[in-house]
Amino acid sequence: MQIFAMSLRKNIAGNIAAVALAESVSCASFHPFLHLFCYTNFRELSLSDFVQCTIVMVMMVAVIVVLVVVVVIVVLVVVVIVVVLVVVVIVVLVVVVIVVLVMVVVEYGAFYCSDVLMVMEV
Repeated sequence: MQIFAMSLRKNIAGNIAAVALAESVSCASFHPFLHLFCYTNFRELSLSDFVQCTIVMVMMVAVIVVLVVVVVIVVLVVVVIVVVLVVVVIVVLVVVVIVVLVMVVVEYGAFYCSDVLMVMEV
């Protein structure tokens, strides 16, 4: 974190919201977690550095949230596809079983009817 904060300080393009009290406002007064994050060489960053630090952290959180949402959507799409495939397989199996049963019944019925007719003819 310290290396990241130092590189952030080196890459600052200019002051953001430069005010008279900017140097006296501490990083910790805004956010307790940033108090640890925004130190470089045991020296607090200025307000403009803090604002950029906050922007970077918000962007990092936004990227993580977007990645989580994308992963959840992909997982849901895969689950839906698997469920649809399972339902299609079950329907096909049921249809095949029904067709086989109908064919067996028709064949058995035909034999039964021919036997009955033969008995009736005698």
